[in-house]
Amino acid sequence: MTACSLLSRNLRKLIVNPKGFSSVIGTIFMVLVALVLSASVFLWTLSQNTEYFEAMREENQLELDRLNERLTADNATYTGSGGIICVEVDVRN
Repeated sequence: MTACSLLSRNLRKLIVNPKGFSSVIGTIFMVLVALVLSASVFLWTLSQNTEYFEAMREENQLELDRLNERLTADNATYTGSGGIICVEVDVRN
């Protein structure tokens, strides 16, 4: 017997036997569901990681911009009357 005829005979037996065929279909379905679920979790984790790094990059840029500011305050005047204090300042960057 050749390998091809042996394989086709075993395949026919598998198709004719409903128990064996349903087990194969169930196993294939289970593997597909597991692959879809694991791919979904992987993609969700990847998106969360991307969002985290984007937020950290924005925070680092804001901190760098804040550290590079050189503010000076000139012509400060204070006025107060009746418990209200008013402050006027010219600010230069």
